[in-house]
Amino acid sequence: MENFSFDHKNYKAITSDFVYNIDESECKKYRKHLRSVLKSFGVVVYKNSKADLLEHNELARTIWGMGGAAVLYDDTLPIKQQVISLAHELGHVILHANANRFRNDHGTKHIMELEAEIFAYAYLQILMKSEGKDVKI
Repeated sequence: MENFSFDHKNYKAITSDFVYNIDESECKKYRKHLRSVLKSFGVVVYKNSKADLLEHNELARTIWGMGGAAVLYDDTLPIKQQVISLAHELGHVILHANANRFRNDHGTKHIMELEAEIFAYAYLQILMKSEGKDVKI
């Protein structure tokens, strides 16, 4: 059996390709939608500049605490990248609410990043399709 390795950055590239074809005003609407959905899950959403936020060259991060989760994202990024980052973090909130608290090994984190990126891709595609946009799912 062959070893299978897939870097979640490949999915980021795929997600970026179709998001970068969306007009900027649409992206502002999607950013607002994603922040609203995150808040509906009880997540506190913080806009931060890169300097305040992220230690490992991250664009966004979900932080888990006893009272729930918070999402921090870099609001100095281009709007289209903000949309991708927020959709990715929504994936973590929905898919990994319990896992993030208990599993910290490298292999698991890699899989969770891949899952969050696949979620972001699918979620944004479905969101756009629900608005009548011509996208391939």
